[in-house]
Amino acid sequence: MGRPSARERIISAATEVFCQRGYVEATTLEISQRAGIAEVTLFRNFNTKKELYFEVLGQIKGHLSEVIESLKDKDNDDGTMLKNLLVDRLTMGEKNSRLFGLLMNDMQYHDEVRKEFAGIYRGLLDALTDYLNRNFIKTSPKEASFASRYFIWIMIGSVINQNLLGGTDSQRTADQSDRIICMFLNSIKGGRLQ
Repeated sequence: MGRPSARERIISAATEVFCQRGYVEATTLEISQRAGIAEVTLFRNFNTKKELYFEVLGQIKGHLSEVIESLKDKDNDDGTMLKNLLVDRLTMGEKNSRLFGLLMNDMQYHDEVRKEFAGIYRGLLDALTDYLNRNFIKTSPKEASFASRYFIWIMIGSVINQNLLGGTDSQRTADQSDRIICMFLNSIKGGRLQ
């Protein structure tokens, strides 16, 4: 396996620097030094620091887009898809906790970041609502919409909890996910949160 390309090294270094310093405090000089390249090479790959920043955040965006696609057209599911989704989020959250923190922080202060991820969030919410409506809540689209938000809160809370309490092994993550999904599905039986 060869050495990563300059672009890959830039993205890796930028991820570290943005996570440590945030967008405003990060400099292209520090990023290029950490990547082991000249600053001009950075600008041959990315026109602006902002473009590089969105490329870094694109790692999360790309993964969420895959999640949205995986929810489409899943019928007659017993909750396995939800469990897999939760395990995936916990695994991703553990591997990318600093990137997740960067996103959560910067959404508060940068409208462009918030708008970019609001669209992805709406897509995830719509796909999850549709999935829940097809598989579990057949009576009310409003209930499915609320249940989708509820499930996303559970996922975010689980990631935060895991990061605060430290990493977990994969078997424990799977066991906890089983219990969480069981509780979630029990709460939406009959199309009503109980």
